[in-house]
Amino acid sequence: MTENSKRSVGFDRKILLPWIDAVADWMAAGESNKSIREKLDLLLEGKVAGDGSGSAKGKTITVLSHVWVSVPDRLKPLRDEGLALLRHQSGASRLALHWGMCLATYPFFKAVADTVGRLLRLQGVAGAAQVRRRVQEQFGERQIVARGLQHVLRTFVEWGMLQDTTEKGVYRSGAVISVNEPNLSAWLIEAILTAGGTEASVFQSIVRSPALFPFEPLTFNVSHLNRSERLEYFRQGLDEDVVMLRRPQATASAVRG
Repeated sequence: MTENSKRSVGFDRKILLPWIDAVADWMAAGESNKSIREKLDLLLEGKVAGDGSGSAKGKTITVLSHVWVSVPDRLKPLRDEGLALLRHQSGASRLALHWGMCLATYPFFKAVADTVGRLLRLQGVAGAAQVRRRVQEQFGERQIVARGLQHVLRTFVEWGMLQDTTEKGVYRSGAVISVNEPNLSAWLIEAILTAGGTEASVFQSIVRSPALFPFEPLTFNVSHLNRSERLEYFRQGLDEDVVMLRRPQATASAVRG
């Protein structure tokens, strides 16, 4: 078995925006993990088939929970700050938070977003077959990869990030979203760094990451990065700006107090 064939897909359900919005709101309100899963079970009743963890509904609950609820310890500071920001956001800004958490918690989601973004820049559209070939290079030629890809692409469409074209399986860009709040822009930068599994990256590479294809390039005063508890901004050489994650960092939870 190759290394690629072992990589986990995880995000293998189509996720509707009202569902992930509800989960984030419940988490921000301080609901327990058990309570959120029970509420999700009721919310998805009649919308997603099955009962139990192995059913379509159970798998959908698992995907939703992994984004905002049962996140790895290393992502809890990012999650908690995202929830704190969520309280003051609406519409497209909330979408940016959901997108960032999906990128950070699911490498498969990030790989699909990155591939779609590159294709859109190159040719203005992204074909599912093209995306599948590129993603399979990273995750293996498995049925779960092909199936998961379709769920992620349909999630992009459901969220308005992509639009169907007259040609089946070919997508164009959806609405382009502006992120105008500096704190949210800095948070997205941290999400991209975390999703990429790297401690540092060139600033321009991050803010113009193809995985952020639904958003206008992030532009803001870099002093906001320097005020971040978990990001550090510095000049490397004569003209290269770099952003680095501060590790390790003991950060007080923005949500749990």
